[in-house]
Amino acid sequence: MPFKCIEVATGKPFISVQIPTEDWKALRDLPSKKRGLVTACCGVPASPKTSGRGTQFFAHQKRGECTTAPETAEHLLLKQIAFEAALSEGWEADVEVSGRTEDGRDWRADVLASRKTTKVAIEVQWSRQTNEELRERQERYEAAGIRCLWLNRHPGAPISEKIPSANLVAVDDEFYACLPKYDYVEQGQRKDPHHYGWHQSMPVRDFLAAAFSGRLKWGFKEGMEATAFLQTHRTRCWKCKRRMTVLWKVGVSTGSLSAELDYDAFGEHPDLMYAVFPKQELAAAGIGTLKNRFSKTARGAYFSNGCIHCDALYGRWNAVFSGDEYREESRKSLARLVRVNTEWLSVIGEPEQWHVLPRAGGSSDDPSVHVHQRIAQLP
Repeated sequence: MPFKCIEVATGKPFISVQIPTEDWKALRDLPSKKRGLVTACCGVPASPKTSGRGTQFFAHQKRGECTTAPETAEHLLLKQIAFEAALSEGWEADVEVSGRTEDGRDWRADVLASRKTTKVAIEVQWSRQTNEELRERQERYEAAGIRCLWLNRHPGAPISEKIPSANLVAVDDEFYACLPKYDYVEQGQRKDPHHYGWHQSMPVRDFLAAAFSGRLKWGFKEGMEATAFLQTHRTRCWKCKRRMTVLWKVGVSTGSLSAELDYDAFGEHPDLMYAVFPKQELAAAGIGTLKNRFSKTARGAYFSNGCIHCDALYGRWNAVFSGDEYREESRKSLARLVRVNTEWLSVIGEPEQWHVLPRAGGSSDDPSVHVHQRIAQLP
């Protein structure tokens, strides 16, 4: 069920979803011979139709030998959303575009958007396909110099830096693009866009707008603006019995993407942490000096918390595991905007997830984005 047809008399192409509703009704009421339209895919007479979800499309009057697969009403609507999202972000866009790689492999994109020398295909995969088929189709696009973004109804499709992909979840008349937190998608996630198993979810239209505006990112990248924060909890010193603040986690977040590490991950790189959180600021927040201390229990020295009053060692086990115990009352004591550099990347690693950044001047509380891990804000 194509979007594109050709006017026989002029050779001019038409895209169904760009035709105003009143003109569409008038076109549909014309006798078939007066329309003079043929499908772009195979050249048979085309009839204007409207799907059960309100999407305008051209149907084959006679199917004939056309090899294009039928599309559901959901597929048609998602294809329309993708086409309109590309146009709204200033891209040129076309639908049902076919091509061939230099080595003779055919490809056909639901939507093909272009800007200068960049080409991006959007593929709506409503029906099932194997992971091998998806990878092979992605390789064809790559060979043709086209980047491709997948919208997959069925979970389990490969997602990587080379294969940007989101899962589709339908709720009533709304489609959501959901980015999984884990490799496995639970049964309950498949109908709930706000399930904890998604690290980010939003309406498909907003997701595609983010992709076409350059806000869909993979992991942390050097030079990216992010928020570094400290996760702490309060306890009592075993030695002097006075209240003290224990550093539990050091984290970095941007948009919905967050990496949290046990504090001693910076044991070999304390200067990296102190460059962002100076010692005097840590002390003002009630955090004692972080340094190597000798532990009789461990029979050696290690990077540890210390009581801000008496400098007694506060053991790593207590700092990390009591942090889990006090998770509900723990807090972000300090937060700073930073530019991620190679040194920080070497410590925090690169989380292997796609994530959408807030709009410029926006925040993670943007109502179009449901975020399960909130970005830390400056106090």
